[in-house]
Amino acid sequence: MRALIQTLSSIALIPLLISLSACGKDEVVVDDTSSIYPEGLAPLAENTASAPASTEGDPWPEQLSVVSDGEAEPMWVHARGYIQAPVATVWAALATPEVVVDRRVVGEWTVQEDDPPRYDVGFLLHYLVFDVVTVEFDLQWDQAVVGGSAAAPTQVAARMTKVDGTVFISLMECSVLLVEVAEGVTEVQLVYQLESATGEIEPAAAYVTDLFGSLKAVAHGEPLPTYD
Repeated sequence: MRALIQTLSSIALIPLLISLSACGKDEVVVDDTSSIYPEGLAPLAENTASAPASTEGDPWPEQLSVVSDGEAEPMWVHARGYIQAPVATVWAALATPEVVVDRRVVGEWTVQEDDPPRYDVGFLLHYLVFDVVTVEFDLQWDQAVVGGSAAAPTQVAARMTKVDGTVFISLMECSVLLVEVAEGVTEVQLVYQLESATGEIEPAAAYVTDLFGSLKAVAHGEPLPTYD
């Protein structure tokens, strides 16, 4: 009987093994429903952005591939890109509040560290945006190691969620995955969802692009980008 159970278990694993063996460099597969994700930190949706195309001289180009849909409900932006630095280094950047702040549009911001955090990292950002009217809202950031260890992570999951503030934004959330795809190379996977009174997707696409640029700069020891 035990032998029969072992045989059936082996047969059940065959499709999974075939699927994994078929995944090439451009297909880093992440199971959105996997139990490895703490509650609230799984990717918001399947990421439909393609991985940046490799070149003869650079199999892991530090570029970002972005797709979006401003007609969907909610509107969404998906992105994938590579940073030639270990996951631990990129995560250190992601865990820095100044790096994840939308510095292009926010006039003033403050941060409150979670004490204690629900996950490995947690903090609340309070935004003031000076436009025709002054807009205020709060974003909660939570981050956790889901692969490897805290000292040597191979995969990190993070989530940004609007939790309070202006009625002009009914939904603003972003999931981030940092995945080791080769030694010293991290794939950044971003899924952003938005419902706002303006109905514009461009600010979300700009933020996703800026966030990747900020992570890349800090991971390489460079200053954060600035915006006029």
